[in-house]
Amino acid sequence: MLRLFAFLIATVLLASGTSVATARDTMLAQAQLNLRLLGFDPGSFDGSWGGKTQSAFEQFYGGRGGGFDGKFSHNEVDDIYAALSAVPFNGARLDGMITAANGRTGDDHAFDFVPARDLAAELPDITTIVPFDQFSARIRTASGVQRNEICGFSDEARFPAAGKSLKTYASFKEFETTANRVPHPGNIWLEDLKYVVATAAERIAANPDRKLQKALHDALLAYSSAGVGLDSVNLLDNKTGKVIVTPDFVTAQMVSTSLTLNYLLVKPRLRYTAAETAQVERWLDRLFETFADSYVALNGDGSRLDPRGMELVGRATMANGMLSNDPATFNRGAKMAATFLSLVREDGSHRFGASRGFRALYYSGVSLMMGLEDMLLIESQGLPARELFMPNIDRMAGFVARAHTDNSVLWPYARENVSVTVGSTYKVQEKLDPPSALDLYFAVSPEAPVNAVLKQWRATYSRTTQITESFNGTCMGLGLSGPLNAYATALAEETDDAPAVLEGGHVAVAVTDDEGDFFGYRVTLIGAKLDGKLVPAMSFDMLADFLGDSKSPENLNLLRIALVPRNLMDEQSRSADYSDCGELAVTDNGPNLHFGGESTLNECVLGHMSAGDANRWQVVLNSLPQLVKAASSTVEPAVLLDRFLEVKPIPSAED
Repeated sequence: MLRLFAFLIATVLLASGTSVATARDTMLAQAQLNLRLLGFDPGSFDGSWGGKTQSAFEQFYGGRGGGFDGKFSHNEVDDIYAALSAVPFNGARLDGMITAANGRTGDDHAFDFVPARDLAAELPDITTIVPFDQFSARIRTASGVQRNEICGFSDEARFPAAGKSLKTYASFKEFETTANRVPHPGNIWLEDLKYVVATAAERIAANPDRKLQKALHDALLAYSSAGVGLDSVNLLDNKTGKVIVTPDFVTAQMVSTSLTLNYLLVKPRLRYTAAETAQVERWLDRLFETFADSYVALNGDGSRLDPRGMELVGRATMANGMLSNDPATFNRGAKMAATFLSLVREDGSHRFGASRGFRALYYSGVSLMMGLEDMLLIESQGLPARELFMPNIDRMAGFVARAHTDNSVLWPYARENVSVTVGSTYKVQEKLDPPSALDLYFAVSPEAPVNAVLKQWRATYSRTTQITESFNGTCMGLGLSGPLNAYATALAEETDDAPAVLEGGHVAVAVTDDEGDFFGYRVTLIGAKLDGKLVPAMSFDMLADFLGDSKSPENLNLLRIALVPRNLMDEQSRSADYSDCGELAVTDNGPNLHFGGESTLNECVLGHMSAGDANRWQVVLNSLPQLVKAASSTVEPAVLLDRFLEVKPIPSAED
């Protein structure tokens, strides 16, 4: 309590770098951050009281069977910390847990700080999941990624046997002289599993290999059938029943995330039956529940004591949202990742990495890598991640470069000595193993000024690439890299007489309905360019209606894009009354845009939209036939849709 009080009365520098917050402002900002970690929405953690903060406190106390008296003080802060400490897990509770953090000496709250900018509050939500396999095409077209040394898989690599048990995986031998624990050999086995699956998937994405596809297909089926990794009985101490948090537990969570992402990357090429798909994805979902959801409980959603936990959970949650096609789950994970990326000081030091004693340099590089992975995953869903996160990521890269050149840059933070070996000194830094972090940064930000220093350092390592926590840094960095900026303004300003069209990119077409006299398609566009600029990913539904039971092109009656509010960017477009455009121009969910005989309705429909939305969808109408045709060579459902787009749907009888 005394330590907490000392923190609460400390001053905190705000965004200007010169303004000083009052003790109450700082206390409220920290309470807002912790409410966020408990799953409430207090708005931005800015130390200012507002309606969202009021509501979050009311919801917090309402869930505890009481009420909020409207008066904020250190009593409320104590209650919130107590809630974070009391999250249940398998009958154990955070207080009194056996954790690697027991050896911390970081009781100096000067190391805690309220970030100047709450990036999570600025991150918009998604409403549609962009299939991750869309990025395989981008990997294949990125310069040089076909080479084995970039997206490679060694012929000597072997998938571990599915019968390998993780029953004793989290068992540790604890020495009296160290706060760390020596990992069970199962840790190494898990790392091997992650490496082989990731390198196989990324090799398949870069250069499809039927032999390797079959090997990965069979391996994932075997692992999912055996329930590999789901035996976590030894996460609880047999004598005390308390949770044992170990580095191996963290490894399991990272492996789970990596398996999910790399499976999604090549899912269509594995050609699973519906039953096999359900089996593999249920296994991956259970791995998430076992390790990521459990880590939330263990760390209070990544409390201030363990920001890494917040990032790990966030990345795992994003992957699970992509797996389950659940935007809400993805959004929850993205918010956690954004909070982790908020924890960067003005000098580029990260709250997690720079505090790690003699490993502060190493973990500053890890923090950089984690931030880059998060940014790419968030950007893969069409969000403005680069705009929000790159300033902090660039600062982190600059700090890592300076800390490599002069270790003393780390000392003010490293002396906190979080999770270090007894007897080590923060003034003697362990050498950072940088290939994974730096290769990913070079792929994402090839023109960064700091690269001159970082590349000299990188040249001292012989390895051409290395797996990051989730994927091959260079391979995926090249495939995922490329800003997806908003483009409504560019479309609205289009003045060429020739119709504007999207070029390049990749189209996914999947059947969503096949009933009676109609087909339903989900179409996803990603990586396309307009006037040489990348445009955000988008998904929409297409409906094909037929005369009679034969779903052949000659019986096609209507072919239309069915728009819903998520497809429209502006309130003017979402609230417009399209009913005066005719019965076929609108449904209960939103307006329709047509191909063929009913396309005359489009002018009226587009005329009700904002200029940005109208231009956006006109470009889609102009571009879709050629984009689908290109996709039809590799995507089976696109073959039939391509044939539909080539014919003129039959006009209605009244026409």
